[in-house]
Amino acid sequence: MWFNPKLTHTAALQKIIRSNRNRLEIEMAELFLDIMSNMNVESVSFCLNDLMTLLIYSQVKAEKYQVRKVVQEVWKLTSAPNSLSYTAYEIAPHRDCHYETKRKTGRFYTITKKQLTAI
Repeated sequence: MWFNPKLTHTAALQKIIRSNRNRLEIEMAELFLDIMSNMNVESVSFCLNDLMTLLIYSQVKAEKYQVRKVVQEVWKLTSAPNSLSYTAYEIAPHRDCHYETKRKTGRFYTITKKQLTAI
């Protein structure tokens, strides 16, 4: 290539790149962004089982290995080194914000709003 790739990188190109991602990855990102906006937080911590429950409730069919692949290989997240306490989010259809917090213990991943928008 003769030109620096940064010169050809535009907002339209970024939109095309985002829309060509895996369907599961898009659904997961939208789910996390929805939780962040409804609960007014900048980051979400989760275990794979928590995420699987949220996806099933959202009627997204996915296997655990597919979710793990997106989290570890595509998003390059690493889990907590030890089993620690974190705030998990569960579906609460009776509440206005549709989510409720619950303290859990496990080896969790954490993703921020900045990471999701940069993907």
